[in-house]
Amino acid sequence: MDRSREFDDIGNEYRSFTRLEPEKRVLIDALGMGMDQGRGPATAKAEIVWRDREYAEEQENSRRGFEREMSAAADAREMGAWAAGIAALGAIGQLVVAIVGSLLAEP
Repeated sequence: MDRSREFDDIGNEYRSFTRLEPEKRVLIDALGMGMDQGRGPATAKAEIVWRDREYAEEQENSRRGFEREMSAAADAREMGAWAAGIAALGAIGQLVVAIVGSLLAEP
């Protein structure tokens, strides 16, 4: 997922953090224990928002892929059912032809 322009000002150091580090910085700031009153907490919050959006997009893409696969599987099952039905009709037709042929062959 490409970062939208609203996240352009997040420094590379935040992008390399684990998920826990930005959340820890935001929590420390929220509790008033942080010494950093500059951009740090806001940047950490922005990084968390971006990661949440990225995760949501990945989940949505995964869901769409799953639905596509299930749709294709349903189509394949339906086509298989039609093929089985047609094969059964063909077998019945062959049986009818065999019976009629045996009846006509007897003197």
